[in-house]
Amino acid sequence: MAPIVNVSLILALILWLYVPIIQATNPGQLGIMDYPQLTPEEFAQKKFDFIVIGGGTAGLAVAARLSEHLDFTIGVLEAGSPAVDDDDVDIPGLVGRALGTPLDWGFETVPQKSLDGRILEWNRGKVLGGSSALNYMTWNRPARQDYDDWRDLGNAGWGWDDLLPFLKKSERFHEPSEATQKETPVSLHRGVLGRSGPVQVSYPLEYTASHKLWHRTMNSIGVETNNNHLAGSNIGCWTSVTSVDFRNDTRSYAAAAYYRPVSSRPNLFVLTAAEVHEILLVKGEHRPRSWKAEGVRFSYGGAEFTAFAHREVVLSAGAVQSPQILELSGIGGSANLADCKNIATTSVFEVDPNLPNPDDLQIDSILAAAREEYEKTRTGLLTILPVSLAYVPAAQFIQPDTLNALLSSTAASTSQSPTSQRDHFRRRRFGDRANELGHVEFIFDLANWGIDKPPITLGGKRYASLLQILQYPFAIGSVHIQPPAVESNSTLPRLTIDPQYFGGRDGHIDLEIALSAHRWAEKFSSAQPMASIIHKQVHPSLDEAKTDEGLRTWLRDNAVTDWHPVGTCAMGGDAGAAGGVVDERLRVYGVKGLRVVDASVMPLQISAHLQATKEVSEYIRRIASGTDRSRLHPDVAYKRGDKDLPPRLPIRYSEPNARKVWVLGSFAIGAHPSCLRGGPIFHVSMVTYISDPFVTRHTRFSLTLETHDKPKAVTMGFSSSFPLWLLAASSGLVHASPAITRPDSNNILERAVAATSSPGCGQTPFASGTQSVTVNGKERQFVVRVPENYDSSTPYKLIFAFHWVGGTMEDVSSGGTDKELWAYYGMQRSADETAILVAPQGLNNGWANSGGEDIAFVDAMAEYIEGALCVDQEQRFSIGFSYGASMTYALACARASDFKGVAVIAGGQLSGCDGGNDPVAYLGIHGISDGTLNIAGGRELRDRFVKNNGCAATDAPEPSQGSGTHIKTEYTGCQAGYPVTWIAHDGGHWPGAVDHGPESGANSWVPGEIWSFFTQG
Repeated sequence: MAPIVNVSLILALILWLYVPIIQATNPGQLGIMDYPQLTPEEFAQKKFDFIVIGGGTAGLAVAARLSEHLDFTIGVLEAGSPAVDDDDVDIPGLVGRALGTPLDWGFETVPQKSLDGRILEWNRGKVLGGSSALNYMTWNRPARQDYDDWRDLGNAGWGWDDLLPFLKKSERFHEPSEATQKETPVSLHRGVLGRSGPVQVSYPLEYTASHKLWHRTMNSIGVETNNNHLAGSNIGCWTSVTSVDFRNDTRSYAAAAYYRPVSSRPNLFVLTAAEVHEILLVKGEHRPRSWKAEGVRFSYGGAEFTAFAHREVVLSAGAVQSPQILELSGIGGSANLADCKNIATTSVFEVDPNLPNPDDLQIDSILAAAREEYEKTRTGLLTILPVSLAYVPAAQFIQPDTLNALLSSTAASTSQSPTSQRDHFRRRRFGDRANELGHVEFIFDLANWGIDKPPITLGGKRYASLLQILQYPFAIGSVHIQPPAVESNSTLPRLTIDPQYFGGRDGHIDLEIALSAHRWAEKFSSAQPMASIIHKQVHPSLDEAKTDEGLRTWLRDNAVTDWHPVGTCAMGGDAGAAGGVVDERLRVYGVKGLRVVDASVMPLQISAHLQATKEVSEYIRRIASGTDRSRLHPDVAYKRGDKDLPPRLPIRYSEPNARKVWVLGSFAIGAHPSCLRGGPIFHVSMVTYISDPFVTRHTRFSLTLETHDKPKAVTMGFSSSFPLWLLAASSGLVHASPAITRPDSNNILERAVAATSSPGCGQTPFASGTQSVTVNGKERQFVVRVPENYDSSTPYKLIFAFHWVGGTMEDVSSGGTDKELWAYYGMQRSADETAILVAPQGLNNGWANSGGEDIAFVDAMAEYIEGALCVDQEQRFSIGFSYGASMTYALACARASDFKGVAVIAGGQLSGCDGGNDPVAYLGIHGISDGTLNIAGGRELRDRFVKNNGCAATDAPEPSQGSGTHIKTEYTGCQAGYPVTWIAHDGGHWPGAVDHGPESGANSWVPGEIWSFFTQG
């Protein structure tokens, strides 16, 4: 039903008629978006705690992360401009068009001796968001061993198990539709991909015709489909996940994901079109040979300025410009600025001319039709990306004798290298790991990627390409500024970028690996069913590839970069400054108050596109010791919502802080930017710029959106309980700000705030009672108890309490015969109005969790609740008894990064364990005489998290039968923040055990133990 039109609505309409829709902006700033703006003079006068150099992939994540602390003031300097509503950035099918434009630095290498003197382009993003605004949107992870190698070099805390929880926190995975799951080999990645991070990741809805043949062809030549390629082994073929926002099919990148939602924070300032020339260093006061970074010198519009950082300067200019800025500041040298580069070559095939081909978008009429389809339905050619990927071990395409000979040719030369430890790991990847790692990435795309080939050709011919990308090259290059004698008249000294492709000491090995990969590609192209659409290979020609020497010549003539440089400011590990530029906490050796946070710190190349690794704002976890539980939660977030919503909203994002007016029927409605998640928020057109999409409730209504002067009809859900105070808020009468807890220390980045607030902070809450969400087409109910003294500016704990088999949500929420003393397993009494309590209802009064649907139910509940209520997202907990305990255990397995702790009372593994490899604080309670779910099963559940949490294994003592007591064991040696406690009692299948007495929720010691466990530390 539609909301009632009252005085508030009329007042809002009058106010909104006088709100300016589009505001003027300063040169170099953020266009029509109402981002906080300031002049370079104002920036220079600010008193910053931190200055971040580079508003790119990692830099914006760092800035957003730091700005959670209102006591910190953060400034970001970005040389590029914003790509506001730029189709070449936003639309997936136009990927690559921004290369070579003003959004690209347009770097070039020096002539490459081993490539016959060729000069290669090195594209890097000169734009807010960095290269994440230009890349091909592939979102993947390397092999477990790649991260473990970083750790084993002496960089503590950088192994796979250390990084995985934080990788997950950077991403929000949207599961593919049922139709996509049926038609395309995809994985749900449950327990592996994050579900609440800022970067939106998803599978495409549409694919090229060749993708349907990809898996079967690879399978036919011995490459198996890997349905869990993000879990630590990427060997095999698979359909790639992409950094595309499933809600409107646009690129999700650093500017949109990290900065845009928090751009209104009063302590975060971003200045674009500002180029940093130097980090200002001063000598240490007490140590004459030490230095401290105190600020930066930068230019803007031809004028120079300085800005100062009271605490630290964070260098995030990327693998090319971070070493440049260090050298401009007097830091660096040839030994410690070595880097690793990936090398790519491409085979091109003539294919069936009747296949729809992305190359056709270069025909104006086809592009126009594709744009119209995209704007209307978010379907068609403009939604398609290259997602046919395979990572193949060297042992599968190189003969063992050939590989051994190649490795022996480099053994002697590496023994005395200044970076000999890294050389050892490079060789090891091709030695005893020749079968374990994906040494070459193969990407098949129904488009022409060939060098100097026409994009669309004559006579209606169509082409496909098979890219072969070396993942672990032996060639080591360098990035330096040129000596003064050869400086140009440009703003900064020119860069000398020398990757030494196929050159240097060991580059010949790369050439031979590339040759073998091409021979294997020929095998692929002749295999069915892909061979059914391939007419012939045209690049290299059959003559060029007839002999190995001819193919080597072709490789030298056609090798290019695949844009993933690392290691130019590498972590030194055990070798210290002799082996790198920064330590494992990313501090530059010998300089206080200066860190580097970007891909340049990676000491070894990884077998993956770098985006997912670079996007991890939790790099700050590496900087901030003792803050393993800290997370990034942007002020605006979104979940796709109920099934009744349209599959994709055909709208474009704009700045969430810009004021908007929407028209529904005969009246206008505004929405405040801090209220764009989880509540009954809706927007209607009348302006051309739309805020982030909507999370709505149940009743449906129709509206017309007008984006870029084109009306769009949308039908979506809506609740009649629309909070009218939002109208005043959107008119500037009320401003809701998330509550931020003051850090307990001023120790720079060594601390992070304990509380992270949900978007529901500051909103009008719903009342206690039964709520519902729709999951997989089913309406699911749950009871929520809101504290009686609820304060919308205070973040509360969120505790889920799951019922037993045959039980109900009312049984849990009411407390049964013990009433409020046992309600929510005693948490209502123990929490004493300091927690939001939730009692979900299971399907058929149980928690079978078929296909993960109950996990999805929890995701939906959390999103719904946190969008309307103020929740500390670091304080989510789960409790369950019996079947409910099994559900809680399933959450511990699949959503460890989303919950601070769980309490499993008399549980078993009945609801599955998807994942189960991540740590979470775990409390197990079990009766020694449990005849329903034997205590042996409870011990197995416990032992999983004893292992995951790094605790010392021990045989926990248990009471004897008839003793009428309980024994609590607190495991030792566990990771900080991940305790394990086990309580065995002399009882049966009881939720409310009592010593020396009958079971009684009102008199049980269980609630006190749970509350004590949940509130420790």
